[in-house]
Amino acid sequence: MMKVFVPLFFYLICIMHGFAQSNLVVENTEHYKVYDSFISYENNNVFNGLEYIDDYRSLDIKNHKFYASSDFLSGFIVYNEQPYYNAKMKYDLLHDLVILEFVNNKVANLSLNSNMISQFVLNDDKFVRLPKTTSLLPFYENGFFKEAYKGEEYELYVKYKKEGIQKLSKNKVFYVFKDHETYVLFYKNIYLKINSKKDIIELIPEKKAEISDYFNSNRRLYKKNKYQFFVKLFTNLN
Repeated sequence: MMKVFVPLFFYLICIMHGFAQSNLVVENTEHYKVYDSFISYENNNVFNGLEYIDDYRSLDIKNHKFYASSDFLSGFIVYNEQPYYNAKMKYDLLHDLVILEFVNNKVANLSLNSNMISQFVLNDDKFVRLPKTTSLLPFYENGFFKEAYKGEEYELYVKYKKEGIQKLSKNKVFYVFKDHETYVLFYKNIYLKINSKKDIIELIPEKKAEISDYFNSNRRLYKKNKYQFFVKLFTNLN
């Protein structure tokens, strides 16, 4: 899946002026995006990356191992504490890797160094790197979690993962990908996995009545869309 280690020119311009690490809203963003298109590879930052080759063929084009789309989407990323706009990216959920579209005479796609990524936005969804704690270790992987809800008291995150199941068709190996989601609540400075009404009541016993009423009134939503269910719950509780 990943081949030789190769030094490459990064094709995006670093936006430094007016950027605050805690706030991704940058003035004159459109100006910088336009400026990007006039910068040659030779004028950009240099960094090392791994060539990315996808060896996992799927029987169904809609069933793939990436987040949201198997196509490269225009996104935003903070890499090595530097913000980059209009990066053509996709997120491999099978191997938990952020892939950058980079085309030259040697490489087509580049697997970014996960340890140097603090956050990224893809398909209008924000992913952040959470600290590695004991409670997150069983499903931590590279530490990228989608920020589903962030309020004054509660923060809700989702860890997405895909499992590849081998299938044989016409003497060729293909894969079927199965989705997995893990929900994490940040409450009172602790990250904890949640899945059921019991889990949440144990964490927030003082709101047992509200939580029970919500679960009883939204059973259909829980079965249909657990993501929306939890976002709505903590929005109400907050």
